[in-house]
Amino acid sequence: MKKILITGGSGLIGLELCKQLIEKKFKVICMDLPEQLEKNKILFRKVKKNKNLKILNGSIFEKSLLNKVISDVDVVFHLAAMLGVKRTEDNKLKCLEVNIKGTENILEACVSGNIKHIIFASSSEVYGEPSHNPINEKTDTQGKTVYGISKLAGEEYVKAYSQIYKKLNYTIVRFFNTYGENQVSQFFLAKIVRNIMSGSDPIIYGDGQQVRSFCHVEDTCRVLIEIVKNKKSYNKIFNIGNSNEKYTLNEVAKIAIKTLKKNNLKIKNLPFTKSDRTVNREIFKRFCDVSLAKKTFNFQPKISIEEGIRRISKNLNFHNDW
Repeated sequence: MKKILITGGSGLIGLELCKQLIEKKFKVICMDLPEQLEKNKILFRKVKKNKNLKILNGSIFEKSLLNKVISDVDVVFHLAAMLGVKRTEDNKLKCLEVNIKGTENILEACVSGNIKHIIFASSSEVYGEPSHNPINEKTDTQGKTVYGISKLAGEEYVKAYSQIYKKLNYTIVRFFNTYGENQVSQFFLAKIVRNIMSGSDPIIYGDGQQVRSFCHVEDTCRVLIEIVKNKKSYNKIFNIGNSNEKYTLNEVAKIAIKTLKKNNLKIKNLPFTKSDRTVNREIFKRFCDVSLAKKTFNFQPKISIEEGIRRISKNLNFHNDW
């Protein structure tokens, strides 16, 4: 069975991916910064004793460590990145360094280790404010944010390395609004559920008519497993999200209030001046077409937004920030 390295392994997607890979009997090295692993140590308790899992303190800027670790695996999931609207906009240089230079470090180690397959975590942010919806993989990309630009640059680095080093195959996955238990509450759904569970009115910035398609992390990782198993994923880009359920932010908040039976609460719409972003930074309508993933892997998201909200509410392991 393949041995797999996951960078950023203690994040929302990394944790769930570790769990699902182990269930499928893959051998996994979960690598992340010491402070991230420490923060999420409770979440690792159920899988920590599994003989197929190794937890590794490390940074994507430790080149000697990367060379050593990657030489001993078959596949690399590069999930490590700097995230968050305010966090990346307030620290643009660091965002570019982590998401671009860090990716280059991973690619260099992949070449040295003769890795045959790297899966690179990109984002729907590479599409900016799209000219049309739903968005497929051929839709024009545009860098509206420093984070989006950093992910576009990362994609190009991945393709460029594969172009030169023919044995290095890649898969680029563009995630659309992945959510789930244990997500940092800076993200919309985690924040909304946390507010409602504490008895506070959910806050939405702007008029709440922004449209998104939310995909539970369990569904996201199910298709990532198929990408590892299927060579049809080689040297392709896939949108990963839930195209079956697209909602305005107001609609999501109403669903959350109803699902959690907090009907006394009401949505508060506040101006962007009170938020973590300017109105120019906001994306107003963006949702995905996952026809390619459906055709290639028979990808069908299973978890409804109501079920996802219930799962978040039962977890209550919220982190305020990174």
